[in-house]
Amino acid sequence: MPRSIPSIEDCKRDADLLLKDVHSADAAVVARAVERIRRIAPFKEKDSAEVVQGRDEIQHKHALAVIAREHGFVAWKNLKDAADVLWCPEGMSAFWHNWCKTHAEAREYLEAKGGYLLRGHGKCFIAERGYIEALGLDPNDPRWERIGYDVVEPRDARACAELEAMRKGGSGIGSRV
Repeated sequence: MPRSIPSIEDCKRDADLLLKDVHSADAAVVARAVERIRRIAPFKEKDSAEVVQGRDEIQHKHALAVIAREHGFVAWKNLKDAADVLWCPEGMSAFWHNWCKTHAEAREYLEAKGGYLLRGHGKCFIAERGYIEALGLDPNDPRWERIGYDVVEPRDARACAELEAMRKGGSGIGSRV
């Protein structure tokens, strides 16, 4: 049974916490963290003591890989790509206004011409009202205004999380890619 796709922000936070645990002064916390780290290469072939001894080699990318595995993905990139489809599912390109390389560029466009600033395939894009409706959301929902019509850097994180939850709930998102 597929689990839902976690938020990228939550996964990054969990990776930060895992790294913190790896370097904890509490031996029991370190032992639990090391067992998690040993699920991925290049730490699979090492015993716990070796991983603890070389824990300065453990990088954020390794912690992200662990988090991805724990959510059922082969690698961090797979989890990140799956999360990208939340706002950019296949077959929806007819509604896009403008793709932007950076958030700053997208924000400038949004402020000048309006729309909804979303993320997909590692980039930002501006969508029209019809796109939001096609995603199964109400473009008049007051949460859009509270987040500044921007899901990438929302003014109100809680309102954005609520919109994301609504999107996940009605989209069938959660299956593995």
